[in-house]
Amino acid sequence: MSQKYELTSEIKKIKHALTRNITSLYR
Repeated sequence: MSQKYELTSEIKKIKHALTRNITSLYR
């Protein structure tokens, strides 16, 4: 269970980083 939570946390981090990169690209 903790492994699954860790994976979700990693995905959230990656999504957040991607969103920030895209936002700065279109600024």
